[in-house]
Amino acid sequence: MARTGEVMSVRFNRVTRPSDPIPISHRVRLQNQQTGMWDRLGTVIDTPAPLQYLVRLHGSGRASLRNRRHLRPTSPDNPPGASLARDNQGDDLGDDSDDGAPTPPPPPARPRRTVRAPCYLSDYVSFPGLP
Repeated sequence: MARTGEVMSVRFNRVTRPSDPIPISHRVRLQNQQTGMWDRLGTVIDTPAPLQYLVRLHGSGRASLRNRRHLRPTSPDNPPGASLARDNQGDDLGDDSDDGAPTPPPPPARPRRTVRAPCYLSDYVSFPGLP
């Protein structure tokens, strides 16, 4: 049984990508468990086991235990709010830009097919007001 575990471990480690450890007090981005998006920020406060991190979330202050695969280190020169604002640029639907740059023209409308009445109704006569 132990030999089988070793063989499986060797096969698994052959194809996996090694991940660098995240130091304590480093800012990280967490994957949201409901949406799968990387929209939460936190700070690593402890590493209880290999590839397992205790992260204090920004905003709520809660501590969350996460696996290494659900964490992405952020660069220290980016403040936490700036990276979220940059990721969500396309989400703004309002046109409240004050930079003075002209907005590009909307894309041309797609061609639509011509809708014709069926041939078998060509001799059908309809009177207005009657069903």
